Amino acid sequence: MFNRLIPFLYENKILTEAPNGFRKGKCLETAVQSFVEIIQEALDKGIQVNESFIDLTKAYDTLNHKVLLEKLSSYGIRGIANLWFKSYLANKRQCIEINQSDSSNVTVHRYRSSCMEIKQGVPQGLVLGPLLFLLYINDLPLNIHGENLVMFADDINVLITDSDVCALQRKIDRMSAELESWFNWNDLIINVSKTQVTSFHNRQSKFPVKPQVSFNKLSLECTAETTFLGIHVTETLKWNSHVQSLANKLRKVSFMIKSSKGILSPYVIQSVYFTKSQALLWCGILSWVGIGGELNIRIFRIQKRMIRSMVGVSSRTSCRQFFKDLNILTLASLYILEETCFVRKYCQSLEQNSEVYKSMGELTLYNLCHS
Repeated sequence: MFNRLIPFLYENKILTEAPNGFRKGKCLETAVQSFVEIIQEALDKGIQVNESFIDLTKAYDTLNHKVLLEKLSSYGIRGIANLWFKSYLANKRQCIEINQSDSSNVTVHRYRSSCMEIKQGVPQGLVLGPLLFLLYINDLPLNIHGENLVMFADDINVLITDSDVCALQRKIDRMSAELESWFNWNDLIINVSKTQVTSFHNRQSKFPVKPQVSFNKLSLECTAETTFLGIHVTETLKWNSHVQSLANKLRKVSFMIKSSKGILSPYVIQSVYFTKSQALLWCGILSWVGIGGELNIRIFRIQKRMIRSMVGVSSRTSCRQFFKDLNILTLASLYILEETCFVRKYCQSLEQNSEVYKSMGELTLYNLCHS
């Protein structure tokens, strides 16, 4: 069913542009890039940006089956296909089992609750679960008018921009009302305690305006830092906090590698590096490595420290050859590789230089004609 549903959705252009997860041509990197670009473009123009990161309470477990089936029908999945999904969602039961073990890790007692029918939510761990959730929230961007939405799975980010403070506040109030209405209609619950609000502004702004944002009649305070998909960004779009968080995590991995030397085999230690360190370096690398400077040097020093621990040499030994011997890319090489792969993968959706120059030429001609 998954292989039949995906071509149908793309051929009929059913999916909206905002969601970035579980679909072709969209991924975590595109979500982060869209998020950063919207903020950067606005700050370059001197426009203030208000960001609301919406956290949902158990999003996958609270989907209303009736609403989901109605949405599938509105997308053209009707008749036998709709009945198939109704059967797929119905008659599912679950229970809780707890095992009690002794000091030898041998199970001595097993406790199991009675089984109960699952009346809402989509099955997780299967390919259809994320796709059904994507279709459930697919119409959210159509109900939030005039704002920028960046979505990845159940992570929803609303970015509102305006140069006028009063107009910005009106947009925020309208956005809050539209979001509350849509979530109430679709039986989804906003976790207000985990919902974050950040007002981005230029560093030159000594007294930046903090608009009022509220959900479910509860006011939210603006935070100086926000986290989106593992990326830490400050209200002035600086990456110091992200690099500091990354450095702390990498130091823990470095200590783990150093402590494992002589206990684990070189192959296992190398696997620890790739699964722990390289995964951390990959996250958002297109956004923060390009700024260069001392932040990159700090992370590169930690990376070299791990390499020296893996091969067992002193802190003053050059790592250049060890990177080659271990088949490990330096931080700069990781950035170049990721940038190349990103452009190759999403070249169709990227703006070409000829289009940029053409738009710049048209703007210049317009200014000359009206000067």
